[in-house]
Amino acid sequence: TQDGSSPDAADAIAAIGRRSHHLMSFVERYRQIADLPAPALCTVRAAAFVTDMNALIQPALAARAIAYRSALPPPGLVFQADAALLSQALINLLHNAADAAAAAAHPLVTLACAPQGDSIVFTVTDNGPGIPPERREEIFLPFFTTKSRGAGIGLPLARQIALTHGGHLRVKDGPRGGTCFRLALPLMDRR
Repeated sequence: TQDGSSPDAADAIAAIGRRSHHLMSFVERYRQIADLPAPALCTVRAAAFVTDMNALIQPALAARAIAYRSALPPPGLVFQADAALLSQALINLLHNAADAAAAAAHPLVTLACAPQGDSIVFTVTDNGPGIPPERREEIFLPFFTTKSRGAGIGLPLARQIALTHGGHLRVKDGPRGGTCFRLALPLMDRR
């Protein structure tokens, strides 16, 4: 070239630039998990919360021709949570459920919320292919993904949000095949 640099040097510089971009992206994704803020707890009306979740997720699933159903909790049920963080956890679970259900002949995603003992439990189910038992802990590892475009932070972030609330996130087979994620939070703040 005219400036004395070779095409190989230009390719190497471009590769370094791409690698730097990927590294910065990795660091940002890691920070989303590592720098999760402490929940700012407030009283959440469960039925209104689920109604808001329905309004957020239903249009996106309808655009993908995925059926969506939800079950509202009993009227008057309230709990303590950071509604923004909890919404993020459930959105991650619902999007993953939609990705899994998309492979089904009649894709379906459901969201339910109900009190169980001293917890409030959110369940997200799909009728996709399910998760083999030997993979059920791997899916919660940061950056583990089975998706070609997945970042591998949605499930670890959802689990971390549940843990910061004093709750948990578990996975099992769905009642009619597919997968069921169960996010449980204490009804009363036990910390």
